[in-house]
Amino acid sequence: IIGEFEASTREELDFRNEAANAAACAALFAAEPRVHVPATDPSLSGERVLTMEWVDGAKLDDPAALLAAGVQPAEVAPLLTATFSAMVFEHGFVHCDPHAGNLLARRMPQAGARDGRGGGGGGGGGGAQL
Repeated sequence: IIGEFEASTREELDFRNEAANAAACAALFAAEPRVHVPATDPSLSGERVLTMEWVDGAKLDDPAALLAAGVQPAEVAPLLTATFSAMVFEHGFVHCDPHAGNLLARRMPQAGARDGRGGGGGGGGGGAQL
């Protein structure tokens, strides 16, 4: 069992796997504008370093920050549930470390906004985005 633990720990700590999983998750949700997976930068990433796009957002466990960001806390739970349900029941691929530091919400950006993707899968501007 020690050998299995060592192998799985090495795999888990290899950020190249994290980058590949993020890319796979982004592809699965490419048509869903309410879900945004930050892009990774392969030229600045490797086995021990993962460089990702910066995304402003509010932590899901901070209602005041959500409201300040223009996100109604009541919007977040159904969106989070739908997103994880899609990963489990539609895609059969779950990519997550679901703690407040990894899950943020923001107002969905307008099409052509700073990230150039209009919030994930197309237009936007209304509603919450994870």
